[in-house]
Amino acid sequence: MAKTESPKTTSLKAADSKKGFSNKVVRWTSISIVSAIMTLGAWAFASPIGSTPDDDYHLVSIWCGQGFRDGICEEGSEPREVVVRETLMEYPFCYAFNPDDTATCKQTEVFAPTTRSNGGENPRIFYWVMSWFASDDLTASVISIRFFNSILIVLGFAAVTFALPRHLRRVPVVSAVSIALPLGLFILPSTNPSAWGVYAVVLFFSALLGFVLTKDRRSRWILGPIALATLLMSAGSRPDSALYTLVAIAAVIIITFTRKMITPVNLSIAAALLLMGAIFLFGSANTSATLTGAPGGGLTTFTGGQLYANIINLPTLWVGGFGVWGLGWLDTAMSPIVWVVGWGVFLSLLFSAIMYFNLQQGLSVSLIFAALILVPLLALSASGLLVGQFVQPRYLTGLLGMLVAAAMFRTSMNSGPLMSRGQVWIIGFALVFAHIVALRTNMGRYLTGMSDVAENLDYGFEWWWVGRPASGELFWFSPNLVWITGSVAFAVFLVSLWKLRAELGLPGYNEWTKETASVSSSATALKKRKTSALKKVLVAKKAKPRKKT
Repeated sequence: MAKTESPKTTSLKAADSKKGFSNKVVRWTSISIVSAIMTLGAWAFASPIGSTPDDDYHLVSIWCGQGFRDGICEEGSEPREVVVRETLMEYPFCYAFNPDDTATCKQTEVFAPTTRSNGGENPRIFYWVMSWFASDDLTASVISIRFFNSILIVLGFAAVTFALPRHLRRVPVVSAVSIALPLGLFILPSTNPSAWGVYAVVLFFSALLGFVLTKDRRSRWILGPIALATLLMSAGSRPDSALYTLVAIAAVIIITFTRKMITPVNLSIAAALLLMGAIFLFGSANTSATLTGAPGGGLTTFTGGQLYANIINLPTLWVGGFGVWGLGWLDTAMSPIVWVVGWGVFLSLLFSAIMYFNLQQGLSVSLIFAALILVPLLALSASGLLVGQFVQPRYLTGLLGMLVAAAMFRTSMNSGPLMSRGQVWIIGFALVFAHIVALRTNMGRYLTGMSDVAENLDYGFEWWWVGRPASGELFWFSPNLVWITGSVAFAVFLVSLWKLRAELGLPGYNEWTKETASVSSSATALKKRKTSALKKVLVAKKAKPRKKT
């Protein structure tokens, strides 16, 4: 006789199953966070001090972000002049623009005056926050800033993702991955304000979207403060990022608009957010460069032919962040495999979502795409410049991420972008391989120079964070260790996303389709049975002889 289970036993088993699933989610979530931080940590060590564009300006602005401090930033004798360590200004230029030169630069304790610092050209929040890490130990300060930005953004994405309703969790995750390789991974752990400008605007869009749509009070208490914080981060880093916060607010309003939303409270919130973004935008001296172009240095007359040239060459700014343009001071060329994979993954994720658009979502995505076209065109035309001058890909990478975020929006789980298991795994393997190449290329450029990248990064290098070990000693912190650790960590991060695909609603997660298919197959089978039964009845009637009257 078969043993039957009591209702109590069944409920206990269901509870255990649910508990096990929850533990799995917690475990893989923790792995994803740690592996993401380790990946960014490898990129933090992959380049020397001052390796991002205009870092001489940004480093001085950070050290003076809290005003004058003895031994950190001192007052100069001329207006706008500050006195800082000469290394902050000069270190990057011993290797910048010369890809064959290594980063073997000497640090000095000499202080020197300079006027190349933030005097209101950019918003001050980024520089003020980063200045808390400024000290007389330049190396420790820079590494601390890079890790702080990495941890801050990763934890921000983790908090937003799991505070969002399940059907919206793909929005921040997919958008972050779509713009990661290689510029996103390079710029985030850096001393450049674009470290905030690129990803904070994507976080702001995702948090604001969730805050508007979710009805769960606890989630709103998480998403609301994050939306406010990321607005301040994005708008407080660069004037163009401040402009993009306004685009994000408008895009969220369009994509979520219903007549029920027209309330005094909602209108007040929207007005307050728009006002905050506008204050940062128009409160920066560089806003004129963002909206009307860079002053001087351009063409005296800008013709229709030059406008046409900018229009047809504009896509190079979109693909630039995927490796078409070099990293560093635009002097670290990437292998074609990097940008082919990066741009290909971006397009595949974007186009997988387009077929599900409704009118509101189409208008929202169109608004962001219009900003991708109009912002650089207006800046270049007003400056009398051509594509390749003044406007850099990093200025637009945040918009590209927001474009994917808006495209990934869905009202339910069963309308998300779908990919086969094979497609997802192809994307994963391609990203891992391209990341290995990108990280190694970036490290080799500073270790040995681009013309002499060694097969083994631990041999023949001229620059590194620590001295070369004595012969026969174990090199515990070697370039190879950083490269391998970063490569493995990135692969583990992608695996963790795959393991969490059900919770994140990622492309390739087909639970709902399986359920639908099951229902559909059951319905089809029932229909077939009914049809078969009907045929049998008809055949029987036909075969039955009629009674004679």
